[in-house]
Amino acid sequence: PRSTLFPYTTLFRSEQVMEVVEDTRGFFQERIDAALTRLDIKASEQTSLYLRELLSRGTHSVIATPDQPIVTQLASALDETQPRERRQKLQETGDAALYTCGFFQEHIQGRGMSVDYYATMGGRAYQSAAVLPGPHRSVFGELAERFSGFAQVLDEVRETTMLRTPQDIVRLYDRWRRTKSPRLAERLQEEGVFPGEGALFGSDDGTLH
Repeated sequence: PRSTLFPYTTLFRSEQVMEVVEDTRGFFQERIDAALTRLDIKASEQTSLYLRELLSRGTHSVIATPDQPIVTQLASALDETQPRERRQKLQETGDAALYTCGFFQEHIQGRGMSVDYYATMGGRAYQSAAVLPGPHRSVFGELAERFSGFAQVLDEVRETTMLRTPQDIVRLYDRWRRTKSPRLAERLQEEGVFPGEGALFGSDDGTLH
C-alpha cells in the first residue's frame, strides 16, 4: 500500500511531527483497541470503527473553535428543519465535541470552560441523531450513552501518539501532579518515569529527574 504522510500537532509544541504510516486506518485501530482495553471500556465493533474513521479523516472539520463554539453548532443543528440536514449537523456537532474533549482537554480548561459541558453538548447531539433515520443510529446511541468514556479513549490515543520527547513526558507528569490520576501514573511508568511527590524520577540515564 502507498504510504501516507500526516501530521500530529499538539497545543504544546509549535512544530509538526511528520510520520510515515503505511496504513493510517490500521495505525489508529491498533491504538483505539489498546485504549479500550486499558480503560476497560466496552465498544461495539461498529463504534470502534467509527472512532477509527473519525481519526483517520483528519481534524479540520471536527474541532470546536471560538469562532464556531459547540453550543452554536448544536443550536444550529436542532433548528434545522430538513431531517437529513438535521442529522448531518447533529453528527458533526457530536464529532466536534468528542474530538475536542479527547484531544484538547487542557485547551478547554485553559480557556475557563468545562469538559463536562462539552460532553453534555456532544452527548445530546449524538442522542438526537440516534433517533433520526439513517446509518450509524446504534453507534450514535452508544456514543451518547458513554460519551465521556469514549473521550478518554481519544485522549489515550493522543497520549500514545504524541509522547515523543522528554518535554512531552514532563507535561504528562505535570498533569499527573495536578490530578493524581492512576491512569496517568501508569502511562508515566510505561515510559520509565515513576512519579513521586517530591520529584520526577526517570530511568538510569538521568534524562528526567
